[in-house]
Amino acid sequence: MDKIENGIKKNSNFTYDEEQILVSLVDKYKNIVEYKKSGSMMWKQKDAWKNIEKEFACTSGKFRSSKNLKEKYLNLKKRTKKKLSLLEKYSHLLTTRYKVPAIKTASLNIRLIDDTSSIDTYASCGI
Repeated sequence: MDKIENGIKKNSNFTYDEEQILVSLVDKYKNIVEYKKSGSMMWKQKDAWKNIEKEFACTSGKFRSSKNLKEKYLNLKKRTKKKLSLLEKYSHLLTTRYKVPAIKTASLNIRLIDDTSSIDTYASCGI
């Protein structure tokens, strides 16, 4: 439900399922979305986020703007990097103090969210 707080509409928090949908959609467009250089690719990125917006609304049944989806994705990404950093830090402490083998997070293939449930196809939405 949308709430109005001080005259500003506030979207409800993302559910775990919505986060999974978002991550899988961004994964579908990651070659465009994660492209770091500017130029003509900027327009492709905007188009990709608009496509993600449409597919997200179709899949989840809830509309969220491309701006909200992008912010949420960047926050998920930042939170994941922070957790990996802590994992490396404590792995190093365990390695030096207790002689436990080190965990190399660079070699891990990590998704932002565990994909534990299947996500419906997008064909029913006409995308």
